[in-house]
Amino acid sequence: MQEADAALSELPADFASVTGERLVNLITRFRDHPGLEHLLNQLDERERRLNPGWDWRQLETDQDRQITALIASGMDQLDAYAQVYRLDVDDLHRQQARAHLHTQRLPGESADALARRLYGEWIEAQFLAAEHATRGVLVNKRGRAHGVDGRSLLHGSPRRAAAYASEELKAWWHTHPRLTLTEFRAQLLHRDADVKAARRHQEDRT
Repeated sequence: MQEADAALSELPADFASVTGERLVNLITRFRDHPGLEHLLNQLDERERRLNPGWDWRQLETDQDRQITALIASGMDQLDAYAQVYRLDVDDLHRQQARAHLHTQRLPGESADALARRLYGEWIEAQFLAAEHATRGVLVNKRGRAHGVDGRSLLHGSPRRAAAYASEELKAWWHTHPRLTLTEFRAQLLHRDADVKAARRHQEDRT
């Protein structure tokens, strides 16, 4: 709850002066955090203090109720929103991904620099998982003879990876697909140019 309390402390005393964009940023920031419910409850309480008798249920629309019903039936929240308002769900997911990425960017960091940094973190996580799954057998006999580092097979040239990866690592890749930086960036940023470049990479393998 400390993070949620810290977020609340950033809000001005006058709730009415808080912009919608700022509230959206706060909710996005805590959407996967246990503090989200606490944050929303506190915002409701602040609104009630400013407007005695206020109840968020009074503001519910038919669309709100439809979305709530769809979510209760097991549908993803974003999918439910898209269905009720007849929006492109893929576009909504891209917008959500971009908003989430924005919260991870360091001051002055470009989108490409962010992608490279997150790719490096992902590669490290992949390396630890692959090493555990293969019991440390990442490189085949030929690769060991050439002094190949197993971590280096998780990125870079697919041909090199195929040439030096152990059978254990290749089997692991069937359930944990290997991604180049180009492919990772395409999945992360959803930019048309990146998606096309990633598609070319995949076509070159076949």
